[in-house]
Amino acid sequence: MENSNGLVVVDVGGGKTEVSVVSMGGVVVGRGIKTAGSDLDNAIINYVKMKYGILIGPNSAEKIKIENNNEGLVRGRDLETGLPKSVKLTQNEIREAISLEIGKIVKLVATVLDETPPELMEDVLKKGIVLVGNGSKIKGLAEAIEAETKICVRLTDDAGLAVIKGCGQLIENKNLLKQIRLVSILK
Repeated sequence: MENSNGLVVVDVGGGKTEVSVVSMGGVVVGRGIKTAGSDLDNAIINYVKMKYGILIGPNSAEKIKIENNNEGLVRGRDLETGLPKSVKLTQNEIREAISLEIGKIVKLVATVLDETPPELMEDVLKKGIVLVGNGSKIKGLAEAIEAETKICVRLTDDAGLAVIKGCGQLIENKNLLKQIRLVSILK
């Protein structure tokens, strides 16, 4: 497979994470799991509920997940008193809250790499792993994948819009669309 252009794409969406090895206009290996951004949010919600007795909403969890630098202020309802309450979560606490879900994503990437044909591994090593989807913006995800795989990982520009921009390019460019073969799997 000369000039195979092997590339690993990890799409961490809201409800599903998909990892694909793409080569010559098609998916060579692709796997998905139902662990993604919303599961990371739920992990943060449950962590805050169990550790601090505060109920927070999905929007608060999403904000903490995406925007955390050193610590994040979380506001919610105290489960004991029913009154508003705030707590600061450290970066280590956020990492602890989401570590199980991050581990599932990292394991999926490793599984897909194990199934990747040896002919494509040189290209994969050169090009690295590309993260797309809003869930891929979470701090520490790229580092966790890189630590496990020893392959360079990069977050694409406008990660949250990457998939829709690609679909837009297919619609606008009929020649590009002709190169893509759509496969439907019915269960």
